[in-house]
Amino acid sequence: IDATTNNILFSANASVSSNFEVGSTAFKVDTSLTNPDVIFVVASSSGTPFFKVASSGHAIFDHDASPTVASCGTSPTIAGNDNAMRITVGTGTATTCTVTFKKPWAIAPVCMAVNETTEQMLKVAPTVSTVVISSATDFISDSIGVICRGYE
Repeated sequence: IDATTNNILFSANASVSSNFEVGSTAFKVDTSLTNPDVIFVVASSSGTPFFKVASSGHAIFDHDASPTVASCGTSPTIAGNDNAMRITVGTGTATTCTVTFKKPWAIAPVCMAVNETTEQMLKVAPTVSTVVISSATDFISDSIGVICRGYE
């Protein structure tokens, strides 16, 4: 549903019986997609994508910018979004990484992390605004995959 015109923006074979709104924010479905693998997009009325479904059936959570990472060695990097991210730990000594979410959660999410480089146990401590990943041993230059999901 287009928030301005209330037009239904679905392709053929789809139907809507009422407005698609969350709180006071209306969403639209974009069917004029340029990526042939993406078959469905839920976006804000300004066009910022929130959620996509690929033709493979994979759900892709999206945001306009990545979260930030700090206290994670020298020059760490992060890719992804508040739901799924990959951290490349910086150089030097690192036993902790603190990720600040792009947008705070209403309730602290459930998060899981795995060291994709080295077999290593990680402690994951999420709050509404951050997730701290730590280990008893150094994980310098390793790749850490993180998944966070919200609940009510």
